[in-house]
Amino acid sequence: MKLAALAAASRINSFSGTSKLAGLTTDANVDVRRRAVEVLDGLRVVDSVAVVLMVAQNDADATVRAAACHALGNFGDSTVVAALQAIAKNDANGFVRDQAQSPS
Repeated sequence: MKLAALAAASRINSFSGTSKLAGLTTDANVDVRRRAVEVLDGLRVVDSVAVVLMVAQNDADATVRAAACHALGNFGDSTVVAALQAIAKNDANGFVRDQAQSPS
């Protein structure tokens, strides 16, 4: 159900439920977390940068962290550059490090 709702949200150019969407980045289901980050990325929800950065730094799943790094690059927020550089240097997963180094 959550994945279907995220799929619908991704097809909308304007979405007002960004706080609920950001909340899904901590869902127990890895697919829901990853898709929530991807939808935030697609909608360019700049006010969710802090949430997406937390995901990039702390999510247990490498695919979710990589999606978050990609989203951060697309947001174009210069305040996350140092954090992305740290992830590119220190993350345990090579794919995540690559996404943090070249996020968009």
